[in-house]
Amino acid sequence: MLKAAVKREFDLLAVWSSDRLGRSMSHLIEVLQTLRETGIGLFISTQALDTSTPSGRALYQLLGIFAELEREMIVARVNAGIARARTSGTKSGKPIGRPKVKAYGEVKSALLNGCSVREASRKTGASVGTIAAVRKGLVASGLLAA
Repeated sequence: MLKAAVKREFDLLAVWSSDRLGRSMSHLIEVLQTLRETGIGLFISTQALDTSTPSGRALYQLLGIFAELEREMIVARVNAGIARARTSGTKSGKPIGRPKVKAYGEVKSALLNGCSVREASRKTGASVGTIAAVRKGLVASGLLAA
């Protein structure tokens, strides 16, 4: 879209919302600066904002500041929630993240003893994908023939 703006393929860029233009204040300012340099106006429908006027440009920058603040607050809340869940657990009691392969040694020995991926999965209780990943590592290290 910005390439078309630089080529002056249109006179006014109309978007639904300012959050569709960028994720950070610096990116929003960069988009606005590019549009200003090419002489193209920006109209944001949800805010009824026209950046071809000085007051429109000022309001656009204020909206960008608040959008960036909101995004940073969301990230902070999500990170705080994850940290809390790591220390005190989740409502369901399930741990956060992928479970560790408890029987890595069993998986490795089953594969080295000639078991197929599915057989090793049935014997050890690990998933087929996990077994396949372990097998791939053993083949790459030369311990198992492809």
